Amino acid sequence: MVKDKKMIKDKSITDKIKKVLVGTLAGASMFVGGEAIAQQHQQGAQEIQDETQQSFFSKQEKEFNTASYNLGVYMLWKDVNKNGKVETSELVNVPNDINSDPKLLENAVSLTEQGVKLAPSLKPHNQDYIKKIRSKVKSAEEAYKKNSSEENKQHLRKTLRDLDQTFRQWAKHNIDFSILPEAYQKVAWNLLYKVTPFVEKVFLAQRDPNNLKYRIDLIKKGELEDYLHLNISGGVWCLTVKDDLCSSHPDFPKKVPNAGQWPSGFTQEDINRIKSSPNDPIMSHFVNVVWSGNGSLTWDSINNSPYYKDELRRLSKELEELVKIIGIDTSLSNYFLIRANEFLDLKNPSPYQSGDLLWIKQKSLLDVLVGNNEEYHGAFERIGMMEMNIGIINESYTKVGQTLQQLIQPTENKISVNLGEGYAIRDFTKFQPPLVFADTIYSGDSRSGGYVGGAKKFPNIEPFGRTEFYKNVIALNNITARMDLVSLPMAKVVMDQKQLADLIGEDSIIWVVAHEMAHGLGPSNSYIISKLGEYAHALEEAKADLLGMAILGQAVRQNLISEEEWKNALISIIPSYLRGLSYGVDDPHGTGSILQFAELYKAGVIVETPEGKYKIDLDNPQIYDAFYETALKIMTIQQEGDYKSAKNWIKESQEQLPKLLQEKHIPVIGEMPRDVYLWYSFKFSPNVEREMMGEMQKEMTKGN
Repeated sequence: MVKDKKMIKDKSITDKIKKVLVGTLAGASMFVGGEAIAQQHQQGAQEIQDETQQSFFSKQEKEFNTASYNLGVYMLWKDVNKNGKVETSELVNVPNDINSDPKLLENAVSLTEQGVKLAPSLKPHNQDYIKKIRSKVKSAEEAYKKNSSEENKQHLRKTLRDLDQTFRQWAKHNIDFSILPEAYQKVAWNLLYKVTPFVEKVFLAQRDPNNLKYRIDLIKKGELEDYLHLNISGGVWCLTVKDDLCSSHPDFPKKVPNAGQWPSGFTQEDINRIKSSPNDPIMSHFVNVVWSGNGSLTWDSINNSPYYKDELRRLSKELEELVKIIGIDTSLSNYFLIRANEFLDLKNPSPYQSGDLLWIKQKSLLDVLVGNNEEYHGAFERIGMMEMNIGIINESYTKVGQTLQQLIQPTENKISVNLGEGYAIRDFTKFQPPLVFADTIYSGDSRSGGYVGGAKKFPNIEPFGRTEFYKNVIALNNITARMDLVSLPMAKVVMDQKQLADLIGEDSIIWVVAHEMAHGLGPSNSYIISKLGEYAHALEEAKADLLGMAILGQAVRQNLISEEEWKNALISIIPSYLRGLSYGVDDPHGTGSILQFAELYKAGVIVETPEGKYKIDLDNPQIYDAFYETALKIMTIQQEGDYKSAKNWIKESQEQLPKLLQEKHIPVIGEMPRDVYLWYSFKFSPNVEREMMGEMQKEMTKGN
């Protein structure tokens, strides 16, 4: 495989790669898990027991390296001189754009050391903290209004920047790779420290072509709070606070129109006119659109973007290097090989289909997806954005999910009967979409694109995505973090405390499983989006919530889950809805939650207590029917493409929310954190750390 390096440099998929793809798909198992993985886990555990338990990194070194990764610097430090001081000569894996300037490198070290001191303070904050920040903003606004000096302007900028960060909680994830065999640990190490830097740079440049310059600007300035905000926000602009003075950058730069992905003067109306020719390559989600020399529109592959093509080529090279690691499943090495080649394809307007197929069929201990996936944060919500997801597969949860999958086809059959002859039923007996549970590490759009997803359904971009051929990955660590740090604090304000008392983050996982399964059922997503416009995503999310809960109702009837699991899943929906309600009507999460809460309240599933709180009526005999019938109403609108009905229903739902909820509770939870920021720490076996650091030191020496 490795000896054919020339095929990596080709601009299209070669015949040899096609043979690899076909062979892999023909022999691949539908699901991750089973005896092979169990044996590999046992082997890995034995290897760990046999090696020395002395940690390769000291506590000080680990803290520095953890901060470096989370700040997007990725350099690693080993205190060779044993003096407890970070010296630039002791650093490895230093990014080229930082290493080329000694002063810049010193600043990067200083920022990282500040990050080490900051890390212990990254704890969940409460409403008192948010009120304190808001008070500072108000004072800064008043001062700037009286005197618009540069000093007051910068002070206001910083307070707005800090306010922007209060809408998320910090979730700290400790990912233990040492449980894996060494070959997989090496893959993970290289993905984290060799591939992630390029994933993040490509993503930053996709958000705005000048972001890489702004990143260097802020390293030069050396103020941690500004640099951290850029890193967690995917750019210098605020994600939540809508104020022109809210920025990470003291010069208040303006965004490049349409992120350089479409001509600067283009509007949504222009896009809508072009949509009349949906097969035009210009409408692909993997191209940038520019004016040609003769004044007509033309397309260029996003792989050839002048803003990040060099980073993409380096990313491709690093993926190719992973193929050399001996001892990993061929489904994973073949994926790296195909995807590396796809990043070099400049001719195909949709170049990633083969890699997506291989990802669906991965049988590895690590689930790895790297590519341009979610398009929602691209220009006009149309351009695929770079991200990478690395997950250590949890076999026990994965097996539970696979058990529930036997309900997919019966549910699809029922939907077909209810929607009638016009519905194109899917046949899942030929292919069951894999369902994987993992503790995940996100980078790029997954990490800082606006939301931290609890689950992923890929591929999801046309022309290949949004069909019945996909894979679901459930991010266990993100689901529990979001429930514990965001939804449950809101629930303490709004829910009946007796019902809430025993609920924990993990109780929502089984509902998330069913939610993701439900996304693959019902009318085609591509059709829905084309007909329902701005309501499409909200209705689809609501459908998945409701139909997913109906699936769990069937699961408990068939003894696939316990009564307690069903009950806890039901109770967990209110905290989840509250998070959505906090976003308001301008966000699909908010719109979908408003619709669901209103419908379930009318059906008596959600009830208001005498104390002015809300709970699930677990004794309501119509619970299952309420979930399924509301989901069916959504699917009927989706099937008919009934934009008017969607608009009217959502408007009515806003008015039908309980008065107490609207007047008392929503204003409170609207001021609470709605999502999480991610802060990772990693554990590898000492042997792997020693070997990987040695290789990086050789690379640095060779580079110098």
